[in-house]
Amino acid sequence: MTLEGAVVRISDLIAYLGRDIEDAKRMSLIDFVDIPTSISSNLGSNNREIVNTIVMDIIKTSKDKNYIMLSQNIFNAIVDLKKFNYENIYYKAYTKEEKDKLSLMLNTLFNKYLSDLKNHNKDSNIIKSYLSNMSDNYKNNNTNERIVIDYIAGMTDDYVLREYNNYLKNKHNKKE
Repeated sequence: MTLEGAVVRISDLIAYLGRDIEDAKRMSLIDFVDIPTSISSNLGSNNREIVNTIVMDIIKTSKDKNYIMLSQNIFNAIVDLKKFNYENIYYKAYTKEEKDKLSLMLNTLFNKYLSDLKNHNKDSNIIKSYLSNMSDNYKNNNTNERIVIDYIAGMTDDYVLREYNNYLKNKHNKKE
């Protein structure tokens, strides 16, 4: 992985871990006191604290290195927080019907974007707004599947919904 790729992946992790805690609090799925002390004492218990702790740790631990690194205790706390989020947020946030709908949407978009890449569909947003901003190194050293996964992983929930609805609308219009 390139250094840029490592920055993107850790930035994504930093962005969603604490944000999901805040969202779950608003949805009354958890309260900040539900976060185990082993996590909150190392990372904090809200988005601002978690982001700050991880960023400062990366800066301190990666300084003067040609790679990005986390200290062991912050890495362990992140692993624990991800596990906590899965057990207390992600698995509880949606009904089975909602999960099935999300799965259908993501699989549909995955297959659409994969087809768009294989067919060089220059009208597709994966090419227009994603790949057009990527380096040749990224484009040449990743499979189409990896590129689609990276693109979808960076989408907001609203963008996924908008893209899926646009896909359905266009598919319906082509049949008429």
